[in-house]
Amino acid sequence: MTALSEETLIAYNKIGLIPGPGEDAEAFGQRVDYSLHLTARLPEELKSHLKDDLQPKEDQSNEILQQAAANLKNRYDCAPDWTPLFFSDYKLPFWQGGCAWIFQMEENTPTSALIQLRKNFKHSPRYLGIYHRNELLTHELSHCGRMMFQEPKFEEILAYRTSNSSFRRSFGALLQSSKESALIMLLLFMLIVFDVFLIALGRPDAYYLAFWLKLIPIALLAGSLIRLGKRQKNLDRCLENLEACVGNDKAHAVVYRLQDREILLFSKFTKQEIVEYAMHRKEEELRWKVIFKAYFI
Repeated sequence: MTALSEETLIAYNKIGLIPGPGEDAEAFGQRVDYSLHLTARLPEELKSHLKDDLQPKEDQSNEILQQAAANLKNRYDCAPDWTPLFFSDYKLPFWQGGCAWIFQMEENTPTSALIQLRKNFKHSPRYLGIYHRNELLTHELSHCGRMMFQEPKFEEILAYRTSNSSFRRSFGALLQSSKESALIMLLLFMLIVFDVFLIALGRPDAYYLAFWLKLIPIALLAGSLIRLGKRQKNLDRCLENLEACVGNDKAHAVVYRLQDREILLFSKFTKQEIVEYAMHRKEEELRWKVIFKAYFI
């Protein structure tokens, strides 16, 4: 494979094809080629499930995708408008407006990503009165740009910071993963069922004793809130320190391309320490070569 020039790497960086931590030039090149031709490489079985919903690039889905990609570019200098967009309810629970699928088709194929939104979003900008199509799509596209980052501490915080709502920017990432959300929902459901069961038995004494069980989900939510507050503070400090190096707009672009441990490091580093780190890492890792060339020079 022909070596990728710096100009080509920067161009790919702009469309959300960003080298992941430890990813070398050959693996990155293969992933780029695979992703840019992903729709044609999707298996026929998947296409058969979505044959009425897979939207060609020429129709309105392209315009919807472009709007969300432009939002993400304004925030993180990243516009992954190559991402295939599906409008389908296939395997989506009713409460979920959509999702980003980060996947490998086979063990030897590169990682790539696609977006699935509910059918309702094909013709309407809202779903259930809480999901807005453009905001949800921007959120999910932010995950596609970081498809090679296995960094759970700040992933959702970075995604929610693309929101137009100050509340969602601050508290949207309260629960770190779908597993945590499922655990909270399961606990609440079990407590409700248990309460109904005790009332049906006519045991108000046991009902009041069981009241203390409600402290379990409350404690979990309180712990999540404290954790989120600490991480938001670390991210803000990291951004402040990066702004001293590269300016406000570029600081957001850089933080989007960092690992969790780097965000924590930069929240404590001085301007000089960050620059020295960047200069050292650009000689060792393709990701930092791109970051340094795009934002530090």
